[in-house]
Formats: sequence, structure tokens, C-alpha cells
Amino acid sequence: MYVCICKAIKEDELRAVIQLTSGAEFSFEGVQKACGAGTDCGACRFKIERQLRESIARPKFDMVAGSEAGGVYIGIASGDA
Repeated sequence: MYVCICKAIKEDELRAVIQLTSGAEFSFEGVQKACGAGTDCGACRFKIERQLRESIARPKFDMVAGSEAGGVYIGIASGDA
């Protein structure tokens, strides 16, 4: 499902962007800067801010890029790698 129709950003893409932002960039403005969502009509602002709030309560994930299919895998971070 699309979160930002103007920039064609889907929920899973938004979660990945939020996962990669930190510090001062962990904000609505940081998401705007990272992927462009929320920079046009602004109708998605509530959805983006909700995802930011929800991500605070979630465990952090490791992003591992690349595969035979060219996808991005998201897995629960663990201490024993």
C-alpha cells in the first residue's frame, strides 16, 4: 500500500527509510530528506509521523542489501553474528 502517492513510496519502503535514519534525521523532515515522501501535497504526513512513533517501540533491524534476486532483506538484529 502506498504511503505517499506523490512520490510512490510504499509502506515497506518507508519502514526501511525510517530504520536507516537516526539522531536529528529521525523526524518527518528527515524522512522528507531521505526519500522525498511528504514533500509535495503533504497528505501523507500523518502516516509518516505514525510510522516514526511506532518504530520507536520496535526492535532495530539490520539491513542487508543484495541477493541473487537483487532484493533487500530485513532481519532482526542479534548479538551473535
